[in-house]
Amino acid sequence: MACNKVGVSLAGRAYGLVVHGDVAGVEAQRRALADWRDWMGLVDAGASSRLDRYIGYYKPYATSHAELDADQAVQEDVRNVAHVFLSDPHRLVTFGGLALSPAKVESPYIIRVAIALLMVAASIKGRSEITNALPIRRAHPNFVENLCSVGASVEWTGGE
Repeated sequence: MACNKVGVSLAGRAYGLVVHGDVAGVEAQRRALADWRDWMGLVDAGASSRLDRYIGYYKPYATSHAELDADQAVQEDVRNVAHVFLSDPHRLVTFGGLALSPAKVESPYIIRVAIALLMVAASIKGRSEITNALPIRRAHPNFVENLCSVGASVEWTGGE
């Protein structure tokens, strides 16, 4: 029996959406495209992840791209859409190409998220601190010790 996979599910993936135009209707197009993505199960990356802008209002479309390229404020808006993320206790979103820096972060009480935060922190040069990481110790009592035995520099501090 042969089985062909048709399509790939996009459900659960985060998205940002930028729509530009030169006449009325940009808002409706943005809403329609966002509704379609929501219907497919994608998750918008937060309130700032949906953007519509007018470029070269009522000017010919052929020249509106030159104005789009020259409009630095819109370019910054587009960059901001690309960097927003939905923050809830069940998701950790990172964006490739951006340098990560050490930080103090608070983990929700979810083992998978706590371990994901630890994995990200371990990949960054410098000292990061994860508070509320107790789920790791409860689920895997020797997790940190095992990491240290293979060369990781990880330590428990405080009551955790």
